[in-house]
Amino acid sequence: MLPELSDKFSVTAAGLGALSAFFYYPYILMQIPVGMITDKFGPKKVMMLAAFITGVACIIFALANSLTLAIIARMLMVFCGAFAFVGTLRLAINFFTPSIFAMLTGITQAMGMLGAAVGEAPMSIYVHHVGVEVAMLSFAILFFIIGLLMLWMSKHNATKQPFAAINNSSKISHGIKEVIKNKALWLNCLFIGCLYGPTTVFAEMWGASFTASFRGLTHTDAAFTTSLIFIGMVFGCPLFGFLNSICNALQLMRLSALLCLILMIVIIYVPRLSLLELQIIYFCYGICNAGIIPSYNRSALLVPRQYSGIALGITNMFSVLLGAICIQLVGILIHLVISNQMQSTHIYPAEIYQRIFILIIVLFCICLALSFKMKSISKSTSLAHVS
Repeated sequence: MLPELSDKFSVTAAGLGALSAFFYYPYILMQIPVGMITDKFGPKKVMMLAAFITGVACIIFALANSLTLAIIARMLMVFCGAFAFVGTLRLAINFFTPSIFAMLTGITQAMGMLGAAVGEAPMSIYVHHVGVEVAMLSFAILFFIIGLLMLWMSKHNATKQPFAAINNSSKISHGIKEVIKNKALWLNCLFIGCLYGPTTVFAEMWGASFTASFRGLTHTDAAFTTSLIFIGMVFGCPLFGFLNSICNALQLMRLSALLCLILMIVIIYVPRLSLLELQIIYFCYGICNAGIIPSYNRSALLVPRQYSGIALGITNMFSVLLGAICIQLVGILIHLVISNQMQSTHIYPAEIYQRIFILIIVLFCICLALSFKMKSISKSTSLAHVS
């Protein structure tokens, strides 16, 4: 889609970079407000409005004739899109029993990973054939349909437990205080950040380049191999959601951290692996990294039900924030250790990656240590007092 956008707005790679950058940090900043708004007004109404506004933003983007207007539309999409994950989990809390919440979280996360996969090659082919304008207008129609479905849902409340809304600002303030002073929640947020942060750094940014350099693969083979991490998560998220309902969640989190640590050491430092062996390892790493699912479930159980949106928002914020920071940190470290010649070619030796990727290993070690600082909690009750 980048060439089409470059032609549409007549901008350089720097301009496209600015357009792309308006995702991570607005998304991160929105997570706590998203939780508060969802807890106050309920997920169905909020998600319905967010879907309609996103549809309007898609139309603005399609009709935009300047980069500034496109960025404004992009920001609207990000602000409204921030409600999707937390709002869906809040719906699951309202409609279903706590015992299957982790399974629903796993399915939700898996759908997100699948959506990201569809957003690569299939969407590129679609945009290439119909153009940016038609593609964005078709997305607008899709979001309007989603909004109408949410409107229908709002008139058919199937839950046996009515939504526990926060009715005034004093209760919102009390809810924020309840969440902020919950030590167990902050430990869990650090855990999920340290578990998923390395995946953000490796799979979303630096992994394909490292794999090509260290394994002597073509960029195409390296990119496909790295993408298997996300394919693994598509399978792993529902699996961990199911296991959470029959196993000790904290033990699953520890196992996930340990296996991710071992597999990442193999990925970064063990030489002479065949392409098939490497792809199996990357896929298995993706499955194991789905240990974030019991962690999301834990956040929902650590606070009273009416404040679960705030807790999930903070948790989701940490899962993205640490990865975003580490992506930039790795880039800075690479810049500090490479020569001017390497900077101009953007080709870096595997040894440099291996030295800097110690950061990833450290994060997994911290993650594993944090899991032993946590206490087990009940799957069926909210335990805001656990610390």
